[in-house]
Amino acid sequence: MSVDPSLVCSYCQQPVQGRDLDFRFKLPDPILEIPEAERSQRVRESGDVVGAEGIGVFVRVMLPVMLTDDFRITYGTWLALTNRGDFDRARRLWHSDEYSSLILEGVIANGIEPWGPPLMTQARATVKDTNQVPYVETIYDESLAAVINHTWPRSWVLSAIPHAAWHSHAH
Repeated sequence: MSVDPSLVCSYCQQPVQGRDLDFRFKLPDPILEIPEAERSQRVRESGDVVGAEGIGVFVRVMLPVMLTDDFRITYGTWLALTNRGDFDRARRLWHSDEYSSLILEGVIANGIEPWGPPLMTQARATVKDTNQVPYVETIYDESLAAVINHTWPRSWVLSAIPHAAWHSHAH
């Protein structure tokens, strides 16, 4: 297994190992813009779904990106649901036997570096594995669709992410 000594896990402080890397956003960017003193009053978290009064509802999704040298990084990001029907359907199906049929349309709600803050573009996410949150399968903006449809230089992508935020896939 390969080790990249320049990447250190923020949990265990050990070098990140493997070729399947994870980067997780704790919250959507619009919620992070709420002053911390107001968050407890305005934000309702329920694991992989979070809502904020006056802002909207967000669902955790995975955004996989292929890198050179046979590496992959998966961003754990958030999809802003653009209509109440999508939220109701997600809530109804999330823990049901029909979860595998869930399709979500929304806006990617985190700035994904190095493609620039904020990515904030329309996307579709579907369930690939019933033990995981949905994966972004389509980004509708043609220029940004390249994020998931192309292989990117490993060093360029990894150098854009703060080293303190890394997690190995095993965590």
